[in-house]
Amino acid sequence: MTEGGEVVEPEPCVEPTDLTVANVTETTAELTWTAGGSESSWQVRLGDYSSWVSVAFTTASEGVVNPVVTTVAASNVTETEATLNATVVEGTETITARGFKYKTTEATAWTDVAATGTTTLTATLTDLTPATSYEFKAYVTVGTEEFEGAVLTFTTENEEIEIVMGT
Repeated sequence: MTEGGEVVEPEPCVEPTDLTVANVTETTAELTWTAGGSESSWQVRLGDYSSWVSVAFTTASEGVVNPVVTTVAASNVTETEATLNATVVEGTETITARGFKYKTTEATAWTDVAATGTTTLTATLTDLTPATSYEFKAYVTVGTEEFEGAVLTFTTENEEIEIVMGT
């Protein structure tokens, strides 16, 4: 930055405090901290393993607690059906939508399905393809923000084939 033809070095940022890491998976982690000053954007880097990345995200306002969504293993899996499960710890803001997203492991686009329940979510999928792997994740919406659980997988059972031999 220059000021009147003179190069002026920017003030260094005050380091944040109370850094915590939670809900670590192979591809995600939740970070929380107390800002060191009045900054409103950050760059994040994973140790010496990645470059600095500017990430757009929203921090919770003072006194606001975001919901926590935990995707739970699918149940009642058959050749063509499965029940998706999740739990939600509500935050301080109103949840306006609850649901699941699912797709075959080869697909890129997610299909959205509404969930029933408030803190224990379920949704039954039908018309699935036998012997196929699916990925799914639970989510809730608060205002314009979506909070997701981890991605889990299940595989539908093989279709039973009955062979009748006659004489």
